[in-house]
Amino acid sequence: MVAIVIPKGVYTMKDKYVIINENAKVYQMASKEVKSKMLDELTHILHMNRQYLATLLSKAEKVIARKGGVVVVCDPSLKELSKRGRKRVYGGYIERALKKVWPLTGFASSKHLVWFIRLNHEILFEHPEIKGILSERTKRLLLRISHSTVDRLLKPYRDKMKMKRRYRGNPYSSNLKKTIKV
Repeated sequence: MVAIVIPKGVYTMKDKYVIINENAKVYQMASKEVKSKMLDELTHILHMNRQYLATLLSKAEKVIARKGGVVVVCDPSLKELSKRGRKRVYGGYIERALKKVWPLTGFASSKHLVWFIRLNHEILFEHPEIKGILSERTKRLLLRISHSTVDRLLKPYRDKMKMKRRYRGNPYSSNLKKTIKV
């Protein structure tokens, strides 16, 4: 390998995956010594983690069978990369429903809001403002939602309300201006 310094931002992710796909077949057929040299060069050129590169190179263009008889050909492109972390349980429908329910409770805290929903769900789910936006799944999710999730979902709306209250003018300033003669 020649000591060439390549700046970090030269390749986009798509370019990097094209380079990986081009080298994958050679990598899969190579001996351990050649694989090691290839990984050294690619980590230097692409500025990617060595183990991650080895995984991408070894799995590229392989056929994988999954449950249900679905066969997938591995392609390490941006669309095919897995999204890490837990999947969202409470999406936009729950957020919209909470936004409608919250003012009905007098902008109660999350703990009180959760218990209000659980204790008054028969009446609440028949309310004209809320009835149209709730599906059966949304109703089930509202009945088992935790107060910390409610806090997380309502945080942007609480922050907006705080900002509105913070920048309100002094109610007595107009009278004060009238009394001072300039």
